[in-house]
Formats: sequence, C-alpha cells, structure tokens
Amino acid sequence: DRGVFTDYNVTFYPAVYRICPDKVVERVLTSESVAQLYEKVQYCQSTLSVDEAQQVANMFIDPMTRSLVVEQPGQINSINITDMRGKLVHTIHSIPSNTISLDRLTTGIYLFEVHAHNGIHVRKLHVP
Repeated sequence: DRGVFTDYNVTFYPAVYRICPDKVVERVLTSESVAQLYEKVQYCQSTLSVDEAQQVANMFIDPMTRSLVVEQPGQINSINITDMRGKLVHTIHSIPSNTISLDRLTTGIYLFEVHAHNGIHVRKLHVP
C-alpha cells in the first residue's frame, strides 16, 4: 500500500522518517551514520512520557466485555485513544461510569492519553 507516501508527504525515495510516539515526525537524512540515527531514536524515546508507575486512576481492559474499566472516573476529563501509527482513532469526552465500551476498536495496542485534573498521562494497553 502506497498510502504511507501520501500520509507523510514523501516526495522522493529513499526517505527515512523518525516517528515518535508523541506524534513528532522528522525526516532523517540518509547520509547520517548509524550512530547518529541511533542517537535520534534514543531522543525520541525520551520525549514520550508513558507513565506506568504514576497513574491518574487505575484502568485496565476487561477482555471478556472488550471494555475499559476505570476505577476512579471522576478524576478524568477525557481520553484520547491513538493507534500505534499515531492516528487518533477515538476520543471519550466524558466518563459517565467506570466501564467504557471499546467495541469500535479493532484488536491491537493503543495509547490511551488520559486528560485528568492533575495533568496528562499516557497508558499503553492491548485491546483484545
């Protein structure tokens, strides 16, 4: 599929892009050394704050019901769900209960960007 050429405005080939989980995209010169490319990848990893230890609320996927379970929904303002290609696939604007259906998502790994009273937290979760 040549859709990636359109998605990233690739006008020549070969082209190398660094695409970070925080949605930063940078074209990398193909003349750079392996060490320079490695350094750029390491920088990319440090820009993402996937905070598994400090969580705004305990949340997990219930595989039986294909739903997101949030133990303290009152702390959360909204949740952006992004696929591993960096595409925003769903936004939950209000959290009315502690169970949110994920039926509209296909099986895969997603980043859940939780906007809470005390900041933004990102969780990586697998939707079965």
